[in-house]
Amino acid sequence: MDLLYKTIVEDSLAGYFDWDLRSNVIYMTPAFKAMMGYQDYEVENSLDAWKNLIHPDDKEGVNLAFKEHVQSRGEIKFTVEGRYRHKNGSYIYLLTLGKVVEWGIEGEPLRAVGCHVDITKQKAAEAKSYEAELSIRHSREQLRNFIRYCPVAVAMLDHNMNYIEASNLWISLYGAPDRDVSGKNHYELFSWIPQRWKDAHRRGLSGEVVKCDEDEFMGSGKREWIRYEIRPWYNESGQIGGIIIFTEIITDYVKTREALIRAREEAENAARMESLFLSTMSHEIRTPLNAVIGFTHLLLKDPRPDQTESLNILKFSAEHLLVLINDILDFNKIEAGKLEFENVDFSIAGLISNIKAAFQEKAAEKAIGLKLLLDDDLPPMVKGDPVRLGQVLNNLISNAVKFTNQGKVTIAAHLISRNTTDTVVEIEIRDTGIGIRPDKQEKIFESFSQASVDITRNYGGTGLGLAITKRLLQLMGSQIYLESEEGKGARFYFTLRLDSSDKHPFDEKILTEQVEFKSFKGVKVLIAEDNKINVLVARQFLKHWDVECDVVENGLQALNMVQQHHYSVILMDLQMPVMDGYEATKKIRELTDEKYQKLPIIALTASVMVDHRDKAFFVGFNDYVGKPFTPRELYSKISKYVNPVD
Repeated sequence: MDLLYKTIVEDSLAGYFDWDLRSNVIYMTPAFKAMMGYQDYEVENSLDAWKNLIHPDDKEGVNLAFKEHVQSRGEIKFTVEGRYRHKNGSYIYLLTLGKVVEWGIEGEPLRAVGCHVDITKQKAAEAKSYEAELSIRHSREQLRNFIRYCPVAVAMLDHNMNYIEASNLWISLYGAPDRDVSGKNHYELFSWIPQRWKDAHRRGLSGEVVKCDEDEFMGSGKREWIRYEIRPWYNESGQIGGIIIFTEIITDYVKTREALIRAREEAENAARMESLFLSTMSHEIRTPLNAVIGFTHLLLKDPRPDQTESLNILKFSAEHLLVLINDILDFNKIEAGKLEFENVDFSIAGLISNIKAAFQEKAAEKAIGLKLLLDDDLPPMVKGDPVRLGQVLNNLISNAVKFTNQGKVTIAAHLISRNTTDTVVEIEIRDTGIGIRPDKQEKIFESFSQASVDITRNYGGTGLGLAITKRLLQLMGSQIYLESEEGKGARFYFTLRLDSSDKHPFDEKILTEQVEFKSFKGVKVLIAEDNKINVLVARQFLKHWDVECDVVENGLQALNMVQQHHYSVILMDLQMPVMDGYEATKKIRELTDEKYQKLPIIALTASVMVDHRDKAFFVGFNDYVGKPFTPRELYSKISKYVNPVD
């Protein structure tokens, strides 16, 4: 080998070979061997050594390429790719470029030369590119299949609004003439597309996400409500390639929504009508009932001997009717979620004692005992709603007295735990009455339910008392429990968590304490009331307390009288002709003299709806007394604002 040839071949980065086919000696340059990590002496210059470096799966390809080259007398190039084993055990890709340079007399190859070029990196790049292309093709095919079989109406279009793919539901929804819409123009297929939709498409093609609910005729001609959304899609270069349109028929949804709106409006209207009916019924019943109860109290102050029993029956019947009315109204408030709770300081012992005292006379009439058991360590005061707790106790004690014909009723309160924030008490009402069968014990807490028809017939009632009791306790975070056997009495009990209080009973008036009637001599009251009977009742009560009264029939007269005379308190009805109590009170508060801001105004009305009460406080009333009222209730309210004479 001459010097020039040796210099080119030996020092080249490519791996050269020189193959003598007669001796099968193949000279491989050190550069060729170095490609595979070998030193020159580590690989023999023989055909077998060369073949052993080729990957078994690639040997046939190398042989075939050389055979074709020989058979074509060099017309077909000896060019082939193959994998060669590296010293580290891995394989590298080499491109072999060779040629027969000597031929025998009979055309047999005698000598071939060529080179090997390392193309491992190129092959890796090609493989990566191929895999990426396969992945893209696979993703596109998946996307097409996803769109085609998507359970919603969706279509993918290019920048010219030609279809790439559309779902089966889209084809059905829009009434396409042919399932295969790929490559076809959207506007040519559906010439009826409205201009506003085309505008939305243009906005989507500009990069905007467009959402809309609207009604339109579909391809079938049927009027439908649809919801559509248009989103741009982006190609590999990050440019907008077109849009994807999602369309959903929402006709059923819209119809359901409209039906729900109508149903809600009807329900709200029914609730308003019910509230109006209850308010009207309450007002119309309470107004005459106020006269009945009021005059009964007045007559019982000095009755004839033959009147006492009749007056007591009248008083009981009227008060029973009032309880029924209040039960119905409270039940309505609970069901409507309008019941409000206070959180004020009160004495549990005082509350229970006063309620027990209220039932003492009834228990004595039935010749049954009424016993009170209070733990000595009950706190002096707690915070909660004494009115609602009192309502619960009234219902339970009233039932116990009602259904006990012999024996006794026991009211007990036990302290369970107490700390600086919480006080937990257990209250129970036990009786020796008729008891309740086990299979009826859940039923009695249902609305308008009693244990049996005979009980309703013999004892009366609406069947709401225990239902209200249960709901009130639930709203206060408690639960009522019952233990009873038929003929052996009943035990109702509940545990109540209340806020602890650091006040002493002498710091606050207990809401249910007994009132001692004293003289209000020197006090002048204005009564604004258009019902003459109610005026007569109120005047008679006030007369017993030495109160001087003026009476007007409407709010306008009250407004004028207030500016002409000095009054200690105003008793103002809410519903009056000419000017109602709300407007009159509002105008009184707007008078410039500061005394009109401090003048106590008490709402005296048969309306007991929460919104009426709230409105009364909002316009400037100081307090609220619902009709019918007892002398004690009216006296308590007035005494909050003026002091009686000792």
